[in-house]
Amino acid sequence: MRYLLDTCIMLYMLNKTGEMNNDVESIVFDYGNRLYICAASVRELVAAWHKYQHTDTTDHLIIAHAITEHLPLISSDGKFDFYCNQGLDFIFNKK
Repeated sequence: MRYLLDTCIMLYMLNKTGEMNNDVESIVFDYGNRLYICAASVRELVAAWHKYQHTDTTDHLIIAHAITEHLPLISSDGKFDFYCNQGLDFIFNKK
């Protein structure tokens, strides 16, 4: 299956911080799955690196990407749940 990862999940995965719950870990580390990141996540990382405060527009781009590509979005951001009414397939990573 294909999944779109929010920036925080991508960082948790790369850093192996133990911040993902078991359900999310089983998805992320299942080599049968294809994981994607949005270009907006890259922008968000660059902005954070330069101490620039990004707005919710980055999250909106990530959500739009997931809806458009029919990708379940994995995130620890509980605000994303609001967009399920608009077609977002959201998997919440409760820490």
